[in-house]
Amino acid sequence: MILTGRIPLPVLRYIAHISAPGLNVIGAGEPALPGISIGHNGTIAFGLTIFNIDQEDLYVYELNPSNPMQYRYKGGLGRNGERLQPPSRLPRNAAVNSA
Repeated sequence: MILTGRIPLPVLRYIAHISAPGLNVIGAGEPALPGISIGHNGTIAFGLTIFNIDQEDLYVYELNPSNPMQYRYKGGLGRNGERLQPPSRLPRNAAVNSA
């Protein structure tokens, strides 16, 4: 470590070694997560993959050649411009009780 006279930033990980009957793990953990999230034992090594969350999906539908306002969907035809409601979401104009 080179000392530059600057105030150090908080440490994001802490080093830990956990040894118990049937368990011998060494690595680094995070203050908000108990245990070791990056490390190894006598058999394997493990770590984290940090990535951005996918916020959108892209669908490519086959259009009906005789009517371009229709597309093939689940063995049938859907119509462009239809609003399909996903089952896990409320309609936009639904009343929400915040009591």
